[in-house]
Amino acid sequence: MNKEKKPPMILIVEDDGRLQRTYFEALTNCFEIIGAYTVGEARQKFKEHFTSLELVVMDACVPGSSFNTKPLVEEMRIAGFKGPIMANSNTPYYRELLMKAGCDIDPLGKDNVPNMIRDYFEKKAPAYALRPVTNSAPLPDNVPQ
Repeated sequence: MNKEKKPPMILIVEDDGRLQRTYFEALTNCFEIIGAYTVGEARQKFKEHFTSLELVVMDACVPGSSFNTKPLVEEMRIAGFKGPIMANSNTPYYRELLMKAGCDIDPLGKDNVPNMIRDYFEKKAPAYALRPVTNSAPLPDNVPQ
């Protein structure tokens, strides 16, 4: 029996639907993407997929413009999540606060996220990130067209 390894699962916590769509389209061929638009939704999806998650992308302000995801990053670390958490914000100060809360990767801006994810997995296991997923999931219903 040929049991193919599943693609890495990534939780992307981002309230901007256009960015969610951009990330999904850029990454879905090689990764399984789980999207969350609010802190509550992110918390629920984190708990639901905890054992399968390999990386989390964490926006600083979800939803809106108030810095509110620091407690969620801390909860993830307390829960025992050992994978990387990417501090995702275009505001350097917010990224710094997220790094202090437990994030490991600073992409230096939201536009760099897809490339930073690919780079991380290529360094971790090159064949893993470079193999396209043949049965990628459709774009989630809640992503604006």
